[in-house]
Amino acid sequence: MAQADVHAAMRSNDHRASSLLALLLCLLALPLSAATATGSAVPLAPPDLAIKHRLLLADQGACRLMLVDQNDPTKDWTVQLPPKDYGHDLQLIGNDQVLVSIPNGWQERSLKDGSLVKERTDCSAVISVQRLADGSTLVAGQVPGSTKGSLLSIIGPDGAFRSSIEVAGAKGPRMVRVLANGSYLIALGNRIIEAKPDGSIAWEVPLKHNNGFWKALRQADGTTVATTGHDLALVHIAADGHTIRRTAASDMPAEVQLFYPTGLQVLANGHRVLTNFTGHGNGNGTKGIQLLEFDVDGKLVWYWKQDPARVSSLIAVIVLDGLDTTKLHDERTGIQAPVETAAK
Repeated sequence: MAQADVHAAMRSNDHRASSLLALLLCLLALPLSAATATGSAVPLAPPDLAIKHRLLLADQGACRLMLVDQNDPTKDWTVQLPPKDYGHDLQLIGNDQVLVSIPNGWQERSLKDGSLVKERTDCSAVISVQRLADGSTLVAGQVPGSTKGSLLSIIGPDGAFRSSIEVAGAKGPRMVRVLANGSYLIALGNRIIEAKPDGSIAWEVPLKHNNGFWKALRQADGTTVATTGHDLALVHIAADGHTIRRTAASDMPAEVQLFYPTGLQVLANGHRVLTNFTGHGNGNGTKGIQLLEFDVDGKLVWYWKQDPARVSSLIAVIVLDGLDTTKLHDERTGIQAPVETAAK
C-alpha cells in the first residue's frame, strides 16, 4: 500500500472513532425516560379507592356510549351507536342530555338511559361539535352551505347554516373549544391554534415531536393543557409557548401502555383525567389502561381498568361528579362549568 493510502486509511479510522465517541457521549446525555415509549419502572399502585366517579364515556372502537357510576352501578348503561357512528366529542347541553359528535353530524342523547332525543346526519367529516350559548352549534367538519376547505362552521338553532370560519394553512382539526374571549382553541395535530372568529390566528404552538395534538384546554392562569396522541404525553404549555411540564408514557407504569392520549378533562381540584385510545374497531379492550387521572404534579392517582367485554377503545370522557346536567356546560374556563344561555 502506498504511503499516501496508509495515511488516508488512518485518517478514516480516526474519523470513525471520533464519530463513535460522539455518539456514545450523546447517548449518555439522554434522560433515562427517553429509553422507552411504553412505560417505565414506576410500579402500578392500586387506584385510590376513595375516588369514585360518575363517568360518561365514548368508546370509538366499539361505537358505544356509556355511563359508569362507581357509586351506584345499577345506574350504569351502555348504548350501541350505528356502525361507524362513533363519537369523538361529548358536551353536556342541559335538560339532562349530552351532545355527541358522529362523522355525519351529531346526536343528542338522554343521560338517564342513553336514548336518542334528536340527531342531524347531513354533514360529513365531523369530528368535534359544541353547542353555543345562543343555541347554535359549532362544527369542525363540512356542513350544508359551508365553503369547501372551511375549518369550522356555525349552524343556527333553527338548523340553518350561518357562517364558516377559514384559517389560512389550517386543516385536519381535532377537538375545538370556545374560549372566554370568543376565540376558538383548536387542536390541529401538528399544532394548537387560537383562532379569532375572523379566521386570524392570535396564538399558536407547534408540536415538536410526533404528529398528534388531540384536545387542548386553556386554563384560568393562561396556560394550556393538551393531549398529544402519537407523541404519548400530557403537556402543560405556558402562554409564551414553552412546555412547563410533560407527563410522558415513560413517566407512567408499564401496565398503562399509553397508546394515544385523546380525551381530556381538568377537574375542579386541578386533576387531569384522560382517555388512552388503543385502536380502531372491536377487540382493543385488553390493551393497557384506558382511563387515567393525574394530580397537579403529574402523579397517577386513579385509573379505571376497562372490562374487555364492555369496552374496546375509549376516546372521550366527561366526569359528571358535581355537575348540574340540567344546564349547558362548556370548558371556556378550563374546567366543565355551566354557561348562561341566551334564553335566560
